[in-house]
Amino acid sequence: MLKGLAILLRILGMLMLLPAILFVIPAAAQFIDGAQKYQVVREAARITQPVIATLQRNAPTRIRGYDAAPWIIVALALVLRGTFRAYGERLQLHAEYAAHKRALKELRAGLSPKSEALQALDTKLEQLKGATKEDRDTLLRQFIEAKRKLEEAQKDLAFLAIDVIGSTRMKENEERALIEYSFNEYKKFVNGVLQANKVWKVAWTPDGIMCAFPGVDDAIKAAQDVLSGLEGFNRNVKQIKTDFAVRSGINTGKVMFDDSANMEEVSDHVIDVAGHLQKYAGANTIWISREAFDLAARKDGFVPIEKKVDEHAVLEWSRPGSAPQAGGPASS
Repeated sequence: MLKGLAILLRILGMLMLLPAILFVIPAAAQFIDGAQKYQVVREAARITQPVIATLQRNAPTRIRGYDAAPWIIVALALVLRGTFRAYGERLQLHAEYAAHKRALKELRAGLSPKSEALQALDTKLEQLKGATKEDRDTLLRQFIEAKRKLEEAQKDLAFLAIDVIGSTRMKENEERALIEYSFNEYKKFVNGVLQANKVWKVAWTPDGIMCAFPGVDDAIKAAQDVLSGLEGFNRNVKQIKTDFAVRSGINTGKVMFDDSANMEEVSDHVIDVAGHLQKYAGANTIWISREAFDLAARKDGFVPIEKKVDEHAVLEWSRPGSAPQAGGPASS
C-alpha cells in the first residue's frame, strides 16, 4: 500500500510539470514581440486565462504594475511537484524499510542474537530508515549484500530428537550415586554415537537431546546406533535396576541456522516436528517424517504407520528383536 501511494505521488509530481510548462508560455509571451501570432501561444492563453482570471480576482497578483499571475501559478506548480516528489520518495523509503524489516524478522528466528552479521544488518536497516536520497542507494546496496550473507546461513539439516522413557520412574528407590553414574554414562554413550555420526549441533535436556546433522542418513545412523548399543549398555554399564529405553524422532528441512548459534537458540517448525515425532514414538523405535525418509538412502527396516504427526506421514523403525510399544506420549 505504501509503495503504491509512493508511486502515485511521484506520478503526480511529474504531472505538475504540465501546468508549469503550460502557464510559462503566456507568461513569457508578454516579453516577446509578435508572440500572439503563434497558434501554440494563443491556445495556451485560451486554456490558462480562466485560471489566471480566478487568481487575479481572489489574490493580489500585480507587482509594480506587472501582472505576475502566470508566474505565481508556475511557482505553485513547481512547489507542488517538489512536494509530491519528496513525499513520494519518503513513502518509497518507508515501504522499502517495512519490506526489509519483515524479511529481517524472518531471518532473525534462526540466528543467534550475538551474530555479527545480524547486528550489521540491524545497523544498516536503521541507517536506511533515516537516510537522505543521496545516501539511500548506497545503504540499500549494503543492506542487500548483508542480507544475502545472512540468507547463506540457511541450511538443509536433519534433526534428531531422542528421549529416555520413564526417566523419573527409573530413579525411584535408587541410590543417588548409582543414578548419577548411570545417567552420566548414558550421556557419554550417546555423545560418542553422535560424534561418530557427524553431528553438527547438540542440545541436552535433563534426559533427552535435540541435535542437528548435515544429512538425513547421518541422523538415521545415529538413532539406530543408539538403539543398537543400548542392549550392551544396559547389560554392562548402567548400575540402576531399570533398563534404559528410548524413543526417537527425525525430521528434515531448510532452517536458518547461523554457525555461531547454539542448538537451544534456534526455533523452527522443522525442529518442532522432530520433537513431536519423538514424543509419540514407542519404546526402542525411530519415527521419521515421510519428507525425511524420501531423502534417505538408509531405508531398510522402515515401515509406514497410520498415525500422522503435525500433518506429516510417518514411518517407523524398530530395533531388531525388540517389542515396540504402541505409539503415544510417555511420561518421563
